[in-house]
Amino acid sequence: MNGISDYQSMKLVLGDVFGLSRDGFHIIIAFLVFLAAARMFRIRLTGWHALIAPVVLALGLEAKDLYDSVSYGFSIYPLGNLHDVLTSVFLPLLTVLYARLWEHRPD
Repeated sequence: MNGISDYQSMKLVLGDVFGLSRDGFHIIIAFLVFLAAARMFRIRLTGWHALIAPVVLALGLEAKDLYDSVSYGFSIYPLGNLHDVLTSVFLPLLTVLYARLWEHRPD
């Protein structure tokens, strides 16, 4: 098979416009979803449950990438896919850790 999905095409076009890699969008989108979910559901950034939305999103985006890879006959690299999920969740995790440290710091 040859070609790529509309989703992958959109990521390439946006990458050209904003100068980001396709996986860079996963990172930015996961962080924005993390902030939006915390705001909408009034979740404190110090709670581990604040990571639920970005983890679910990262898994969903990576599942779509895997589906596209299989559908269009591209090779699958499981460690690469795991890397994509972990990098997508890293910034929200770092934010939670920082918020937890900041909250529990002595004055």
